[in-house]
Amino acid sequence: MQFRSVVTFYAIAFAVLSFTAPRIEAAAVLFEGHLDLILENSGGAIYSSAVPGTLFTGEIDDVTAVGEITDGSTPTAFTLCCEAGGLALSNDVEVDQNFLDLLDLLAPNLPPGVPTFSLTDKYDLVDLEGGATTGDGRIEVGVSMLLKDTAFDSTDLSNYPFDESDLLLTLFFIIEEDATTEIYNVLGVVDNLTLPNTTPIPIPAGVWLLGSGIAFVAAWARRKKTPRSAGRF
Repeated sequence: MQFRSVVTFYAIAFAVLSFTAPRIEAAAVLFEGHLDLILENSGGAIYSSAVPGTLFTGEIDDVTAVGEITDGSTPTAFTLCCEAGGLALSNDVEVDQNFLDLLDLLAPNLPPGVPTFSLTDKYDLVDLEGGATTGDGRIEVGVSMLLKDTAFDSTDLSNYPFDESDLLLTLFFIIEEDATTEIYNVLGVVDNLTLPNTTPIPIPAGVWLLGSGIAFVAAWARRKKTPRSAGRF
């Protein structure tokens, strides 16, 4: 009788939270861009043969992180995993020299309208990332969306979707590791981005807590990841 009461309590609690906790309706983010910057390519990765200028297209679900990327000939499917953290927001990220150096490297490929940044300027950031195993290693794929620092004032996921007029720049990234080390790490400016036109609706608090526990704080010039034994961002 006591066990039944406990089960009933949790069932009622879950039902209430399902209608009261804020959430995002899942929808795909579509992106397309050329490979612009190779930070690491030791050979043996899925896209090791891709050269600067290679066109990549992909999509990634903004809740489940299920998606696919391709260079036009080799598609790679991925999903949410413990090492690749789905959707995460970063508020008022401060510009440092590494960030400025990276923008200098990408300068020839940056779209019109990207502002000139100075040290200690701030920006908001939305990261969306998925991953998959590759033999003894893994691959991580995602997009980083750089926004005006007034886009939102906290990392609460209720701030997503954001106002598209706040979007300044979007990069896609692909990172691959073997059993011990990083073997591939590239970036590209996203030329075409399709964001889902969604409206926040209620979802279970369990999923909400999952989102808050997998925040991926993107440091633009630190996309080169350390071996998995050394931990992650």
